Amino acid sequence: MEKSFSIEKPAGSKESHYHEGILRIINDLEKRVRAIEPNAVLHKELHEKRRMDARAEVKEFEEVRKDVCESFGVPYDEEHVYLQSNFGIKEQRALRAFFVLIDAISKEAFYGEGRTDHIALYTKLCDRLAEIDPHVNFETVSQDETGRYITFKGFVSTKEFAELSESNRRVLETPIIDEKNQKIETPKTWFVTGHNLPEGDKTEISS
Repeated sequence: MEKSFSIEKPAGSKESHYHEGILRIINDLEKRVRAIEPNAVLHKELHEKRRMDARAEVKEFEEVRKDVCESFGVPYDEEHVYLQSNFGIKEQRALRAFFVLIDAISKEAFYGEGRTDHIALYTKLCDRLAEIDPHVNFETVSQDETGRYITFKGFVSTKEFAELSESNRRVLETPIIDEKNQKIETPKTWFVTGHNLPEGDKTEISS
């Protein structure tokens, strides 16, 4: 039986229309790449370092993390979820990043999170995928042109991004557009800054 990402809501889960919208797109995908060039102020906000205890926030971010995983069909277990082990009280990036990697053929999906660069999370998730498919590595995934590997990157927050100015959030955010040319609105605790979903012929986002 062909594996697919379920869009059925678990029993007792809260209403979350964005889960269904995102998973519907993932189940019917081609390829798209979007990139941004951050300005100086944006770069400062993204790379500013603050002292914090990463051990405490692993638990603090759990509900946000589970929501992102549910949105993209990532199993919430140690095999599919990678958390950067920057434990201890130390200077770390102010914004906590996440990365999602999906194999559209095998339907395997992985989630990475930490106060680090997206590329570092991407590399770790490719390693996780390689444990299942030994023919896969970072180069084969990142250089793939068939659309097999779907990627999403973004940021998570437990404070509705009070640490990020609204103007820079708008610059950073890469919308996920559904089949009706509507932007899928994610909650205030996370947003996507880049993905490789197909853009198609859409030229504007409906309000």
